[in-house]
Parts: sequence; C-alpha cells; structure tokens
Amino acid sequence: SFVKNSLSFVIKSTLRNLREDTSKYTMDNKSKMLAAGAAFLLSAGVAVGAYFYTKKGNQQAAGSQEERKAAEPTKAAAEETKAEDDAPVPVPAVEIDPNWEGFTDPFYKTNKYLSKIEAASRSELISDVNYTLALGLLKGGESFTGKVTIEFSLRQKGTEYVADGDNSKCVFLDFKGKLMSSIVVNGQKLGQDAVDLWQNHRIYIPTANQVVGKNKCVIEFETFYVTDCQGFQHFKDESDGTEYVYTELEPDYCHIVFPCFDQPDLKATYKTCIVASEDWEVITNSERLSSSTACKSGEVNQELKSAFKRFDVPVDSPILTSFGNTSVKAHEFQRTAKISTYLFCIVAGPFDCLEPSAERQQELPGIPMRVYCRKSLTKYAEKMKDDWFRITKASIRFYEEMFDTPYPFDKIDSIFCPDYAMGAMENVGCITYNDEYIERDENFTRYKRENIFNTIAHEISHQWFGNLVTMKWWDDLWLNESFANTVSYMAMDEAQGMEDVTLAWNIFIDEQFSGLSEDQKNTSHPIAGEVIHTGTAQ
Repeated sequence: SFVKNSLSFVIKSTLRNLREDTSKYTMDNKSKMLAAGAAFLLSAGVAVGAYFYTKKGNQQAAGSQEERKAAEPTKAAAEETKAEDDAPVPVPAVEIDPNWEGFTDPFYKTNKYLSKIEAASRSELISDVNYTLALGLLKGGESFTGKVTIEFSLRQKGTEYVADGDNSKCVFLDFKGKLMSSIVVNGQKLGQDAVDLWQNHRIYIPTANQVVGKNKCVIEFETFYVTDCQGFQHFKDESDGTEYVYTELEPDYCHIVFPCFDQPDLKATYKTCIVASEDWEVITNSERLSSSTACKSGEVNQELKSAFKRFDVPVDSPILTSFGNTSVKAHEFQRTAKISTYLFCIVAGPFDCLEPSAERQQELPGIPMRVYCRKSLTKYAEKMKDDWFRITKASIRFYEEMFDTPYPFDKIDSIFCPDYAMGAMENVGCITYNDEYIERDENFTRYKRENIFNTIAHEISHQWFGNLVTMKWWDDLWLNESFANTVSYMAMDEAQGMEDVTLAWNIFIDEQFSGLSEDQKNTSHPIAGEVIHTGTAQ
C-alpha cells in the first residue's frame, strides 16, 4: 500500500509540475525535474522497497496543437545573429555531374554506434527539430525510396569532419542506407566533391553550409527493408501471398529508415505522406488526413498531385515512378506531437481494420481505438477484439487518474505484426504487438490470457512514462521499463473494467522469480548502468 501510494504521489507531482510549466517540454530547458524509480526485490516471499531520486535535464514533449501548427514549414527567414563569425558563408555553386547517381554508404554492411558523449554534444547544438517525410513503400521486400525535409535550430556552428579524428562537435545526421541521390542544405545542393559527407552512417553537414538559427536540410534517398526487425521489416504471408511492412526502431534503428537525429532527447514532430499499393492500409503515429483515389504513375490524378505539392515532391520522383504500372494511393497524416525517433512508427499492408462497437467507443470519447491484423487472422481477431478494447479503455482511464494527466496523444491503435521478434512496442498511438497474441485454434489458459492483458496495460502505460516523459539517454531505460512493469500490475488489480482479472499478482511474483533466477548467473548485470553507446543499448 505504501509503495502504490508513493508511486502515485510522485508520478502525479511530476506530471502536474510539467503541465503547469509547458516550457519544460522543450529541449532547451535545463531545470531539474522530479522523476521516480521503484525497484522490487523478492526474498522468502515478496519484500518491497522504493526509492525516489531527482533527475536533471529530462526533456519533455507534449506537443500542443499550437506547437504542431508552429512546426509546419513556414517562409520565415533564418534567425539573425549578431556574431559576425556566425553569419552564413557564401558557398560557391557546385556543378553536378548529370551521370552521377549520388552518395553511397561505404560502411553499410558494418555496425557503427552513437556514443553517449557524441549524443550529449549534439543535443547542445541542435534543437527545435521537425521532419516532413514522404515514402514510396514498394512491394517485393528489397528497397523503398523517400524524401525527408529536416528543419532544426543550431545554437552554434559545429566543427568540420576530420578523418579518424574527434568529430563529436560536428553537426551530423544519422543514416544507414543504400543511396542519397540528392542533399540540399539551406538551399545549396551538395555534389560529388563533398567526399567526406557520408561516413560511418553519418551525414556530416559542412560548416560552410551551416547557419546559426534555423536550418533546412532536404534529402532524397533509397534504402533497404530488413528481415531482422531492426528497421523497416518486410514479411510475406505464405498462406495467401500478401506482403506486410512495419517499423521497429528501438533503440536506434530510425536512421535505417530515413536520415534523422537518432537519439531519444532530440524529440521532433513528424508529418508524413506514404505512397503504397492501393490494396494496402497505412498506419502511423497520428490520424490520417486524407487518402487519394487510386492511380498509376503515368496517370496521376489531382488528389495525388496536391498531396505531392504539399510535401514538395515532383510527380516524376522515384517515390511514385518506382511503382511502374502498379495502382497506388497517397496517404497523408497529421503532424505528430514531439516524440523521440525510437517511438516513430509506420505500418503498411493489406491489414483488416477492426473497430469497437459504438457503445464501447463511447466509453472513451475523443480517443479512437482500432485493431489491425493480417487478413488470414481476421476471423480469430474478431472473437477477441471486444476484450482487447475493454482492457485498452480500462487501462487508459486508470492511468489518466493515476498520473493526473489526460491521455497525451490523438489515438490508440493496436497492430498485430507477423514475424515480429518482439512481444510488443509502445510506439506513440500506434502500438505494435506480436500476432502470436491472437488466440487461434488453441484455447488460451486464463494465465496466458491475463498475461496478454498485462502486456496491453504495460504498453499503454508507456504512453505517459516513456513517450510523454522520456529518458535523456539509454542509461535510464531500466526506469522506463520498471515503471511500466509496476503500474501495469496495479492497473490489472484496480482498474474499473478489469474485475474479471484475478491473477495479476501471481504473474507479478512469477516474473520476480524469473528475475532472481537471472541474477544468479554470471551474465547478470546491474539494473542501472552506464550505456556508453547505442550498441550497448541494443
């Protein structure tokens, strides 16, 4: 009782403090903020202790409607600077070889990691990041094309890239891909003379092209699908030949999908336009604004032209032309709240969409709930969907009261993904689950069924603790997960609408014994430790 009451008090105090001072949601704020940690130890039964600690500099992003509108591209000039050294240096125009295909990644087949020191240095330079992303999601499982416009503010110019030197003070984007066919920085197109531009999965922005204040980088690219669930996963359903793709980006796989600042504290907004085969459904973190009527690349209709114009994509872009004679649609989505790169998500394929009954949805007004699954599993998902919506609604209402903060995002979609190496992932408003959670011909035991309910409650709790309030670096991933673990059992035990759930603390105790078993092994490691680079985070 003490632990539960203490947790509730600390969480409410933390989020109330943030809500009363919205400046603390920005990445520039250096003020201290209250966070809490809870560690559970089991010995001869269950003995529970809790401790609280203060964490400096945890950066937040609620993303109000006003912030989202302000994040839309504007024609405002770059911020002026009084320092003469910070003024943009005129860059001579580069003559581009018409036969030159673009930049390639010489290190694509190797693993390169972002260090904690490099991430901290970059967050000192970069702020106010916004992405405008257009993708053409081809079938076949090989590659896809895209264009991303990255707008960001630069506090001071970074240093120039030096081969085999210390480049932690450079301004760079992360990208592991196949090809960059074009890169334009603040209106200047970079050409083949920029020999060190793309090194070690990093796009180093030349100092001469940087501007103190607002910057704009536009990149056209091509990259690969993956089959190891580290990036944009592709799957082919052998039962009916259909194809599905979905992203899995934690901890640092977003840069395998598109160029970005791939670290958790550089939160950003995302506005997306996805071109896909007309039979594909497309889901992202935010609600859909529109879907064009189907057309082919040689017969582009006005709806698709208008969507491309809003994203500054020409109709002869590979984003469209690479589809050949395939009939496609363009799906445009609202700009998101500010979120970390690892929480961005795109799912596409011939998914069936299951919606709650009108009565069930009325229990959660203003927060659309949907379940998506591949067509071959729809008949099974139909049988369990009401339970899924019931637990979703009950969890949201419980956490809204516990955290004293309304659900912070636009919607709550649940997508069952095939060939998923994870159990689930808490992507903002677009939670992905292993489709093994769908009860098929076997009858799930009560224990297994309630364990799945716990997963739902766990992932939904992350929408507050993890997504709204996010760790600055991967050192604190343990706290992210420990909180979700703890409060998910509390939700199962106490939430209205889960009265039939009776095994919450039995499952909890089993999990603690599993942890004790791991702690006896030589491979055991501290719960909280220093993550020196993203390879350690992985």
